[in-house]
Amino acid sequence: MRTDEIEVGTALRAVRISAAFCVITALTLLAYSTLRAALLSFTFDESVTYLFYVIRGPLAAFDCFDANNHHLNTLLMTGTSWLFGTGHLALRLPAVMAHGVYLVATWLLVRRLSGAFNMVAAFIVMNLSPLLVDFFSLAR
Repeated sequence: MRTDEIEVGTALRAVRISAAFCVITALTLLAYSTLRAALLSFTFDESVTYLFYVIRGPLAAFDCFDANNHHLNTLLMTGTSWLFGTGHLALRLPAVMAHGVYLVATWLLVRRLSGAFNMVAAFIVMNLSPLLVDFFSLAR
């Protein structure tokens, strides 16, 4: 066996291990944000959004333009409240689903990088920000 084949095989194995690490990290983060969404109490901002916009129906999202009214989130909260009720997880489901989309998008970006270390480092930097993890489990 040539040394070139050994180096390629080793590099390919390192990329596979780093890809598995990224997928396991993504699944862990998604499970964590889902648990937070289900177990944490509603914040003041979430309650205001629910009381001022979600209860009044989908058109209420466009009645007032203020910093607390995030139109897409308000519309999605209205839809999930109709489908699943008004529980914590039901109203925060759009944010949790957005977290899943974000995790997939960052994976699609970092897998294009060369080198296993670069892939893992970029994935960690883009996904382990405490602010992102916090906001992906709140109805904001």
